[in-house]
Amino acid sequence: MTQLLLKTGHDIIKIPLSNLYYMTTHRNKPHVIVLVTEKGSYEVRTTLSELERLYDKELLRCHRHFLVNLWKIKAINSQTRDIVFRDEWIKPIYFSRRKYSQLLKRWTEIEGE
Repeated sequence: MTQLLLKTGHDIIKIPLSNLYYMTTHRNKPHVIVLVTEKGSYEVRTTLSELERLYDKELLRCHRHFLVNLWKIKAINSQTRDIVFRDEWIKPIYFSRRKYSQLLKRWTEIEGE
């Protein structure tokens, strides 16, 4: 199982990729990424581009502000451009219309496995 090894403040933590829903840029802090997981959220000092490069097989850039774990997606709404997650308490995130075909293709490929 792939794990994310991340530095948060003075701590280094391991997060199993299977626990991650998505990553997003922080609204007010530059170069800070928020990871939303089953156990809560974490802030790390890095960029989405760097994380995308490291985990390009497991995660997909669905918008300039989001990297999503395809295994956690329950539904994709093409009209509202929302990604709905398997756990109801996770708020839906939006995707770019330019990324729709790639998102749909990669998501349907893993659903069949």
